[in-house]
Amino acid sequence: MNLLQLILLLLLVAVVALMYRRQNQLAKRLEDAERELAERGQLLHEVHSGALGMGQRLLALAADVEHLQGAQDELKSIDPEGKLYSRAAKMVALGADVEELMRECELPRAEAELLYNLHKRA
Repeated sequence: MNLLQLILLLLLVAVVALMYRRQNQLAKRLEDAERELAERGQLLHEVHSGALGMGQRLLALAADVEHLQGAQDELKSIDPEGKLYSRAAKMVALGADVEELMRECELPRAEAELLYNLHKRA
């Protein structure tokens, strides 16, 4: 074996060693990426499950609100005094004072003051 062949053989061994080392590095990076992907997939699954649960809860709450709104509308149509109090509440929202509530809705002062104080804060 001459010197040139020996040099080529050593060069080949060095290249193979470098390729082996690079392959190991790439294999580790691949393992790390797969682990991170699995972790993110788990997190995504948890977020998805939470979103589904939240959506179901929101649908249930919307149904409850709709039911309560229907019951409230029914009560408003049945209770004429409720209409009077609703009118008084709207008047307060529009800027009416206690005297105006007493006059327009024919309410006693105590009721007018109570309605005024309740709806002025809202």
